[in-house]
Amino acid sequence: MEMGYEKREDLWGIFAQERRSFAWIFSYFMLAMSPSMVFVFTWMFAWGHESDLQCASVPLALTVSLLALFVGVIWSDRTSAWDDYS
Repeated sequence: MEMGYEKREDLWGIFAQERRSFAWIFSYFMLAMSPSMVFVFTWMFAWGHESDLQCASVPLALTVSLLALFVGVIWSDRTSAWDDYS
């Protein structure tokens, strides 16, 4: 196992590596955005606001922006921690 140190150590046991899957990340995003999507379609079609797309998309826009902020913070934290070792 090489982590950028001069000393090399032999390890016994499980060596876990992180791998991100596009399918899992996409499914988590869809799960997080599903209440907002339900609200958009309910607002426009079930509650009789057919032409009011602006008010219907406010929760969806907030959800997307907060998800992007959350992923940006998590991603930058993950990459900066590994940059120290290489």
